[in-house]
Amino acid sequence: MFEIRRFQLFEFNDQSWFPSLLRESFNDALAMTHAVYAPYGRAALAIADWMSRTPPESEILDLGSAGGRHIVSVLSAARRQGIAMHRFVLSDLYPAVDAWRLVQAEVGAEHCRYLPEPVSALAVPADAPRYRTLFTAFHHFPPAAARELLADFCRSSGDGLCIAEYLDRGYYNLLMVLLAAPFYLLIPFFAKKNRLLKFLISTLIPIVPVLFVWDGLVSTLRAYKVDEVRAMLPSDAEGCFDVVVRSVWFGLAPLKSRLIFITRKV
Repeated sequence: MFEIRRFQLFEFNDQSWFPSLLRESFNDALAMTHAVYAPYGRAALAIADWMSRTPPESEILDLGSAGGRHIVSVLSAARRQGIAMHRFVLSDLYPAVDAWRLVQAEVGAEHCRYLPEPVSALAVPADAPRYRTLFTAFHHFPPAAARELLADFCRSSGDGLCIAEYLDRGYYNLLMVLLAAPFYLLIPFFAKKNRLLKFLISTLIPIVPVLFVWDGLVSTLRAYKVDEVRAMLPSDAEGCFDVVVRSVWFGLAPLKSRLIFITRKV
């Protein structure tokens, strides 16, 4: 058995009891991350190349979409570079419908729609698009659940999966999360609503930045290495799927995002 040297621990944003205002503030913090650092901004070409295996009218199901700002970042970069992209379908176990409406208004309904009902990455509807993305979400699953997700995808439900993470497991990434901590005092300035309340709990009393940085540190400790993802694929997947790994620099930060494309062979 391949040994996976990671820590599961816990993240606040994973918890069903986490208050909606704090969850909304976490999505604002992610919006700030994507607006300032653009961790996936330079991944548009690699993602479009992967999408090109499907017909132009195909849709891409984005699992664990949170506030959806990563999709804005990718689509904005694609537009600047003249790259054609399929339409994304946002989904999450905790749907952020208000945030997704804003995303859709910003990028256009022809580029993005959303599913208002909860969607679990472990129980994807049978009629869902067969190409899926998991941006900054795969690390949330402990090894048993991650294997279950990959097994279900490979054996029945999907043809393409992009696992994208902007934090890797290691001391350098832990340090970068800590160095970024003071910037999250600015969360309210990236919020679309409840700004006064968020100013109180994010800037005057930095509850949200502390909790968000904790989640960032845990995300780093939870991150899977490429070899670990490969080892978790079903044993019969090797002959049926191509696995391609791409790394791209952040737009602003000395870090690289990693994308693992798992695609069914034609």
